[in-house]
Amino acid sequence: MNMELCQMLHEFQSGFKTAILENQPTSMSEFLQDESHLARMSIYRNNIFVSLMNVLIAAFPKTSTLVGADNFQVLAKKFVEKRPPDEAQLSEYGSKFPDFLTSWEQVVADIPYLPDLARLDWGCQEAYFAQNYDPIDPSLFAQMSPEDLFDTKLDISPSVRLLKSDYPVTHFYEMDDFGIEQLSPETEYIMVNRLGETEQIMTDRLSEADYHFLEKLKAGFSLGDTFLDIVEEDPLFDLQASLTQFLHKSVFMKLGDK
Repeated sequence: MNMELCQMLHEFQSGFKTAILENQPTSMSEFLQDESHLARMSIYRNNIFVSLMNVLIAAFPKTSTLVGADNFQVLAKKFVEKRPPDEAQLSEYGSKFPDFLTSWEQVVADIPYLPDLARLDWGCQEAYFAQNYDPIDPSLFAQMSPEDLFDTKLDISPSVRLLKSDYPVTHFYEMDDFGIEQLSPETEYIMVNRLGETEQIMTDRLSEADYHFLEKLKAGFSLGDTFLDIVEEDPLFDLQASLTQFLHKSVFMKLGDK
């Protein structure tokens, strides 16, 4: 392919993107034979927008339920206009939606917890599409010496998402039918996880100590160093109880699988 043809292809692709995603059909004028093609592009643009809005509805089910379908479509349309896809996978489209809600002052003023609920929705979306993994065998811990256990680094499941919210947004994950309500500010520590190779997504409230425990392990700290850091912050931290609950929820990967 010669340079002139490559340049023409680049201009066509750039003009097409501008026409569809930025609603500037005149950017394609030099490539179109007559005005009738502009009308057809408008139909194509509408179909693109509807498809992307449906992607957002699927990715943010609780957020959509809370504000109502009509209101969510308005938010979704504004987002698509301002933040068209730049990801190869549509399952990844929407990662910037919670921050988009935060930047909308009127939304935050009316429903201050909406961005955090959207982040929880997105955490569930990411957990659902995360790669499969084999959970660790709990019996391995009984076979380790105290020294080996201290130095062990536990790999967190690729589906685990840790979120900190200023409001108790998991409240909405306990109900199927709900509406906008006043929530008092309350720091909530949340873990989202998909159980093994199933499609079951869990949203769990964690204690602050357990949340920081997983944060440090996820950052690559050894089990012993993590325990010493956490117990300094919370002398009542129970390592055995914490490990037991996370093993039960398949939070840790099989050693050496990362």
